[in-house]
Amino acid sequence: MKIMNKLILFSLLFIFLLGCIHNNSYEVVSSIRPIYLIAREFTNNTTYVIPTNVNPHLYEPKPSSFELINNARIYVEVGNHFEDWDNKKGNITMSDYTNSTNPHIWLNPDVVKQTAKKLGNLLNKQNQYTIFEKKLNEVDTRIKRESKNKTIIVLSYVPFLHEFTSYFNFTEIDITQNTEPSLNRIEQIKAYIKEYNIKCIFVPSQINGDVVRNIAKETNITVVEIDPMASNYTDYPSFMLDIWRSIKECQ
Repeated sequence: MKIMNKLILFSLLFIFLLGCIHNNSYEVVSSIRPIYLIAREFTNNTTYVIPTNVNPHLYEPKPSSFELINNARIYVEVGNHFEDWDNKKGNITMSDYTNSTNPHIWLNPDVVKQTAKKLGNLLNKQNQYTIFEKKLNEVDTRIKRESKNKTIIVLSYVPFLHEFTSYFNFTEIDITQNTEPSLNRIEQIKAYIKEYNIKCIFVPSQINGDVVRNIAKETNITVVEIDPMASNYTDYPSFMLDIWRSIKECQ
């Protein structure tokens, strides 16, 4: 009788542990929220690893971060050394779909479409991909229509909008050029602002923009924060459209 009770207790414990494992696993885990927004087009059983309120380039993972990734059915990453803290190769790596070395490739609609298509295939949800592609194409068409025959200049502190501006053939001026700007570089930027009548400087909301604010104060232009981590968005097309709106308002 005691043996039977122990077997029953062991079985119940085993079922409980299986339930815990299941509850801590997701169908799709993404390294960042923008990819999570893409995954949500296919499943609600999805999450992301890097919090949106930290600089993702300086992220230090916790044990729970690796647990999320290892328990996921599908792990989607950016690539381009963006997730150097993780040695696990993603089931989908966005950098496989571009030759660009800029890490912010989730802002390139072509890369996004290819990522979403692969995810739809892995989940056997090709119809959802067709719906998502249509919504993304509508945003793409709108931006191209509204920017047609216009010279769009984007002055940014760091090249975090490079993939977006390159795709839409905008001109981007990067203040830092991957290093702390010298006094000569700052004076050069001030000259650009005057020559091209630039109205705004764009800065990612996750980093300190003191240098930018000093330049803006001296040149009487506006500092505009854009959140490349899409903290306040529930769908990807709206995220892309709002980036364009911010740029458009500064032209």
